[in-house]
Amino acid sequence: MYSSGITDTPKGVLLSHANIIANAMGLSAALDWRENDRYLAVTPLFHITGIILDLVSILQRSSVIYMADFHPQYIWHIIAQEQITHFMSSPTILRMMLDVPVWVQKITASLAPHKVIEQYRAMKLPIIQVYSCKRGRKT
Repeated sequence: MYSSGITDTPKGVLLSHANIIANAMGLSAALDWRENDRYLAVTPLFHITGIILDLVSILQRSSVIYMADFHPQYIWHIIAQEQITHFMSSPTILRMMLDVPVWVQKITASLAPHKVIEQYRAMKLPIIQVYSCKRGRKT
């Protein structure tokens, strides 16, 4: 698996299969994903969220729809067409999506700044924040 490269160049990180499965099982217990849910994968599979959330979907027996390349306008179309119930995002993606309000009208049904979360909540689209920290570091 590769690190995100937030502080430096991304690096390969050795993870055991047991570690990856335990992570997916922990998220399965924490997230409210169900058998009929539909997860839109917008993060690359070489990133930890890409693999872990795919595994969560498999564990919960929900569907996975892959978006080859993120586009802020096209994602609204996919969400509506595929009846997406969950997807992993970043603050940048969420901000870019807000700049395309014409697609918001077609919707029927993270770690992000408070203002962005409130904008999505005002549209009746809940944002669930998931945090992580380094071992031994208090948050």
